[in-house]
Amino acid sequence: MEMFPLFRFLMMIFLSFSILISPNSVNAINWSKDFEMTMTIRDAGVEYVWMYRNPDTFVFEWGHRLIKGDPARQSFEELLDELTFSEDTPVETIVEQANEVGFDELERLEIKLHNGENKRKTWVWDKEI
Repeated sequence: MEMFPLFRFLMMIFLSFSILISPNSVNAINWSKDFEMTMTIRDAGVEYVWMYRNPDTFVFEWGHRLIKGDPARQSFEELLDELTFSEDTPVETIVEQANEVGFDELERLEIKLHNGENKRKTWVWDKEI
C-alpha cells in the first residue's frame, strides 16, 4: 500500500531533517503574526497535530511521535502551503484541500486560531458515519 504524499514528506522530515521550506510562503492567514494555531487531522486512524505558539514554538505530533523546533516548523509551513484559507473559508473547502494533498481517508479536521487581536476562530469537520 503506497503512503500518501504528505505522509512521505513528513517521514522525510522526521528521518533526515533535510527539507527546506521557503519562509516567504504566501497564505491567506499570516500565521507568523497569530498568537497561536492548532491544526488536528485524523486520517485512516492516525492523528496528526501541528501547534504554533507565537513567537517561535512549533510542535508536530503524529501517532506516538513528537517533533519540536525547526523540523516541526517546516512541517507546519508545508501544511499551510497546501491548505490555504482565510477566516472566512468554509471548513468544507479546507477538507477538499486536505483530500487533494493526500488525506484521502479523512475522519476529522479541527483548526483553532487565536490571533494577536484576541479573536478566536475554530473550524471543525467530522466525517459522517
